[in-house]
Amino acid sequence: MRFLAAIFICLIFTLPAYAQYDELLGLSSEQPVTTSGPTPEEITQDKSQNKAEEIEDKPISAPAVDVKKQSEELLPYGSQLFQGQLAQDKPSGLNPNYQIAPGDQINVSIWGPTTFSQILTVDQQGNIFIPEVGPVSVGGVRVSELNDRVEHQVRRIYTSNVKVYTNLGGTQPVSIFVTGNVTSPGRYSGVSTYTILHYISLAGGIDPVRGSYRDIELIRGGKTLETFDIYAFLNEGVSPKSQLKDGDTILVKPQLTSISAEGSVKSHYRFEFTKSIITGEDLMKLSTPFPDVTNVSVSGTRNGSPFLDYVDLKTFKTMRIFDGDSVTFLQGKIGELINIRIEGQHQGPREMVVPLGTKLVDVLDYIPVDKKLSNTDAIRLKRKSVALQQKKSLGESLDRLERKALSRTPLNAADAAQKAQEVAYLTRFIARIRQIEPEGRVVVSTKDGFENVLLENDDEIIVPAATALVTVNGEVYDPKAVVYKKGKGKEYYINKAGGFSDFADEKGILVFKANGESIPFDKTDVEAGDEIIVLPKFKLNKLQVAKEILDVLSKATIAVALPISIAND
Repeated sequence: MRFLAAIFICLIFTLPAYAQYDELLGLSSEQPVTTSGPTPEEITQDKSQNKAEEIEDKPISAPAVDVKKQSEELLPYGSQLFQGQLAQDKPSGLNPNYQIAPGDQINVSIWGPTTFSQILTVDQQGNIFIPEVGPVSVGGVRVSELNDRVEHQVRRIYTSNVKVYTNLGGTQPVSIFVTGNVTSPGRYSGVSTYTILHYISLAGGIDPVRGSYRDIELIRGGKTLETFDIYAFLNEGVSPKSQLKDGDTILVKPQLTSISAEGSVKSHYRFEFTKSIITGEDLMKLSTPFPDVTNVSVSGTRNGSPFLDYVDLKTFKTMRIFDGDSVTFLQGKIGELINIRIEGQHQGPREMVVPLGTKLVDVLDYIPVDKKLSNTDAIRLKRKSVALQQKKSLGESLDRLERKALSRTPLNAADAAQKAQEVAYLTRFIARIRQIEPEGRVVVSTKDGFENVLLENDDEIIVPAATALVTVNGEVYDPKAVVYKKGKGKEYYINKAGGFSDFADEKGILVFKANGESIPFDKTDVEAGDEIIVLPKFKLNKLQVAKEILDVLSKATIAVALPISIAND
């Protein structure tokens, strides 16, 4: 019975990894586990496989791959105005709504009863002086009305057959202060015909992270003369109303609620909203999704915790969205959803619903943890499809073992007695192994970072708790947890657990890492959170089915205690 117990202990804990493990499960150690079928558009950018940084009270941070860096590279809507063209515009007096100001130059030509042609400068009273006519008030007159104003005054002196032609030759230089959330605040010189947009462009444009494109003030004499919304200009053609004067200040206020739109939309931008309550339909009006969009992914923060949701387009229209949200419009069927469970030491939801095609690292960003309590470097995965494959493979090995054990013919009476004992043992052994329910554990955390595998329906992500203990189990006299001591070897921990038992294999010691890997003791160092397993010593060479038993043991060990490593050995 002790022999049988030793065999079973070995099954419960583990054996060293065999080269055929990947072959048994149809997996390559150089390839990640993936789901079958087509891959729909993903809810977020792919991430690189660097290790997650330890951060307190924040989501697990898996570093990003340079695929798009969505929220960082998405420009604010309206930023396209400040790509250098406005600042390169030359002063022009052709704006018919421009109001004449002191210092402007006007070409005046008169012919008929008298002849006159000269460039006149508007004085500080807003007048130009025409000989024989006198001062003509033009200050504040629009360019489109200038000729009528001058001709009216000339006809008061020359009542018939007189012709008048006027043209704005040049405008007065003005200096404007541009401040607030612009790239380069300061004082900029231009001309009165320039608009608010021109001067903002001279200041390098609106700061894409801090500045508002919808709340821009023109201040004169300490008072707000006009509030300008760039969206009104872009979407409705509404231009700034006020003409700039020397000493005016343009103030770009802080950015309002900002929400990103990506995926199958015509406008990939971060949109700004003046409303306090924003719905999905508000975003759709600005971003213009393509007609074949059916689903929407929304990620952001709610009550200080990461938020991720995936809804159909109809639901999204009435869904409230918030500052900082990133919205991805997707094509496909609403049935293309998978359920993910999150277990272990974390502070987020127990379940998530994500679109088919989501990768592990995409979800890790939305699992908030406390680094003092969670071991984020040892996250592992449980997968039903792997467990089913393990169960099938183990069952086939048990069938082979059973057939060979029962088919062997005894050589003599003594051999018959030996076979009877062997069959009785194997019958109990096989019955116990058939009761094993594989976990389908997958190692996804390695020294190089996370394996960014595609998730499958009902996958379970395990976040291990941080611990300062090392557990010692198996063939020791007093199995227990021992406080980790840096630099201590196996003898220290095994001695703390009472030393080797009489049935211990002193060379058969495994270290189970928190991430699920099982490593021979001489190939790794003991770390906090590890479990040291001392395997039993038993002799299989007396059994005629030793090879089949080893095959069963290896597969049972995979199913129960040894996760599948998808990293290189």
